[in-house]
Amino acid sequence: MIRKIVRIGNSDGVVIPVSVMRAHRLKVGDRVEVIIGPPGEIAKRLEFLQELEDYRKFRGQAPKKPSESQLL
Repeated sequence: MIRKIVRIGNSDGVVIPVSVMRAHRLKVGDRVEVIIGPPGEIAKRLEFLQELEDYRKFRGQAPKKPSESQLL
């Protein structure tokens, strides 16, 4: 996600969309890591983190029973 730095009162900041806040259960006061790097580097890291999260969700599910045809 690309965000623009904006003026917030006497400070500058980056606004995180409410949909992202809800999806990641973030709230005001939570600490987040901001990584600044060459273009594309951040996107690759975010893709990796999403894949890791998907894997963890999948791993937490009960294994599916194999079908009869898979056993043969």
